[in-house]
Amino acid sequence: MMRSGWMRALLCGVWLALSMPAIGSDIASVERELQSDPKAALAQAQQQLQALPVRDESRPRWLALASEAAYALALPDQALEYAQQGLSRPGLSAELGVRLSIARAQALDLTGQAQESVDTLMTVLATLEQGGFDPQYLVDALTARASAYYSLSNFRASLADLLRVYLVAPEHGPRTVRADVAVALGNVYAAIKDYENAEQYYREAIDYAVANKTWVRASIAEYSLATVYNRAERWDLAGEYFERSRQHSELADDLQGVAYAEYGLARVSEHLGDLDKAERMYRAALPVFVEAGDLMPQANIAHGLAKLAFERGQRAVALVEVERALALAVEVDEFDLRYQLLELRSKIEIANGDAQAAYESLLLSGEAKEEWLEARSSESMAEMRVRFDTERQAQQNALLLKENQLSAARLAEQKQTTRLYTVSVLALLLLIGVFAVLGYRSRQLRQRLAAQALTDELTGVANRRHVMAVLAAEFERSRRYHSPLAVAMFDLDHFKQINDRGGHALGDRVLQAFSSLVTTRLRKTDCFGRLGGEEFIAVLPHTPCNEAQLVMDRLREAIAALRCEGLAEDMQITTSIGIACLREGERDEDALVKRADEAVYRAKEAGRNRVVVD
Repeated sequence: MMRSGWMRALLCGVWLALSMPAIGSDIASVERELQSDPKAALAQAQQQLQALPVRDESRPRWLALASEAAYALALPDQALEYAQQGLSRPGLSAELGVRLSIARAQALDLTGQAQESVDTLMTVLATLEQGGFDPQYLVDALTARASAYYSLSNFRASLADLLRVYLVAPEHGPRTVRADVAVALGNVYAAIKDYENAEQYYREAIDYAVANKTWVRASIAEYSLATVYNRAERWDLAGEYFERSRQHSELADDLQGVAYAEYGLARVSEHLGDLDKAERMYRAALPVFVEAGDLMPQANIAHGLAKLAFERGQRAVALVEVERALALAVEVDEFDLRYQLLELRSKIEIANGDAQAAYESLLLSGEAKEEWLEARSSESMAEMRVRFDTERQAQQNALLLKENQLSAARLAEQKQTTRLYTVSVLALLLLIGVFAVLGYRSRQLRQRLAAQALTDELTGVANRRHVMAVLAAEFERSRRYHSPLAVAMFDLDHFKQINDRGGHALGDRVLQAFSSLVTTRLRKTDCFGRLGGEEFIAVLPHTPCNEAQLVMDRLREAIAALRCEGLAEDMQITTSIGIACLREGERDEDALVKRADEAVYRAKEAGRNRVVVD
């Protein structure tokens, strides 16, 4: 099951345009158009945030609006940043605090931190239960929590929240409406393979969105329905609704939505044997996912391109795409995709006559498949529990309808029984909550200790031990599969002068600013770490020397333009960079590091602030 950021946005199916006391007609009008044109709303919010003074009272509301618009466009990092900026503002009103907290929770869900999203929404809901808030906030918070539960595969809890808000959500409005909840319900029912209910709720949402010309809503519901038809192998209907989703995403100028629809059309075309159209759709969608940093669809597209290339006899191209998809699948921890990719790699290696490599790939595939089957078994049990609970709830509703016709004595007896049941459930929930908090805190401590063991305390990048371990693994992988590997060494120029003139506090800030800049400019598959002092190293898998030199030249220019608070105007942060690339027959990663280090010295001898390739 695809669990990318955009799919989690599909489940929630709502982008909040929360109304606050009027601060100005401009922001109110932008909030009203958030549902119909989130991209325009985000652009206007960003424009206002650039123009407003830092202490302007309307700034937190604009930040909330920007976060909600970024969430609607499946831009998780931006959504989280805007929400956190708003929450850091002192003196927030209670309603703005709730609004920004919900926005932050939704962004956390998109970034893969679903459990933290649930924890945040628990606090928000406790605040709302104290009273004094617009009832719409409860609808918004429960819908957001249902999305986070869905991301955690807790379909029972997700369905409970959605059924609770479905009947009370308004039919129309600028915020969460019943059609949004219907999309979310459709996604849960689709996840537990109740396709009949899923189709019913999706069609309700589509009818609403088309009637109200909210094209983003329409494209999401149509994509979801197309996915259901795709699973049922009803290719004609799947293709029809993927195409409708693409057209409505284009009307809303939603590039992410267009990309997902093209990805869906590619899968349908592949099943129908139209390989040229499948490749065209895959390649049209890929740049959007790369720019958004959405790894799961990138992995699936690379898998699709690998299969197409193999069917055409282009085994070298197929192997490159398989390796790219495997790296992404490992990063997102997707066992299902990993075992399929390893099986495909084995077939390619057999076709290439490499029986030993094919055997090793099959062994790895078997391990990944066992892990996937174990996880799938747990999901199936969860699906069965949700279906059982749903049927049991329907039976209980029928029973309650009959019992309402009984005498007052029977009603009193029933109320007493209900009270006892409620007390028991509350006691059980309290006990579960205590264990959940203890487990959560324990997990946080383990994660914190693990992070400290792998990262440099000052800069937050990988420490020497971790980055050298990554280099050893990538070195062996590159040697085995004959893929390129580059190592870049960094040495900050005249760093001692910075410490001598500004003190060690300034030196620390320079190291932190330098590390932050390099980290944001490298790929997620690269590894950047600190060796000690002002020396750093970057491991660049699947990177030929010419590409590594181009990347490092751009980095060097960006570092030279970097400014740091407290740094004198006559001082400049520059770095000398040495690059070494894996050579045929090279058997020692230490030799690779040594060559990169020697290239750094040559860069310094040549005048510093330059890149030298060994």
